[in-house]
Amino acid sequence: MGPVRKYIVMGVQGSGKGTQAELLADALDLEHISVGDDFRWNVEHYTKLGAQVRRSVAGGELVSDDPVEKVVQRLNEHDWNYGFIDGCGGQLVARADDSPEAVRARLRDYHAKTLPVLELVRAKEVVLEVDANQPAGAVQDEIRKRLGV
Repeated sequence: MGPVRKYIVMGVQGSGKGTQAELLADALDLEHISVGDDFRWNVEHYTKLGAQVRRSVAGGELVSDDPVEKVVQRLNEHDWNYGFIDGCGGQLVARADDSPEAVRARLRDYHAKTLPVLELVRAKEVVLEVDANQPAGAVQDEIRKRLGV
């Protein structure tokens, strides 16, 4: 059995996190765990968690920590093989609140909440930053090169 590998892909809405996580998961035989997919499943199946997510999205906010923690508990399940990728994004869709002001507010909120997390992880683990403003294949090549895989 090889080493357990755990990768977390983070980025702003529409940056291609899901695409890159899927490509890497396929290449490395990892389980792709998508917080966004889990949220959508809960919304579609009218669960209590789905109602919390629906309220946040309808209000133009990022989903709060409590629902995220419930989804991330999935990492305690050991149905993944030798590691996982936790893609924390979702499908890019137009929302009723997608005015330029609302998008700017969500981006500010994302950066305010993400930067402290990155600093915590950076102190304990390796954080690689990749420029996603290039074709998906080039981004994937850079990720694999930087990871040494």
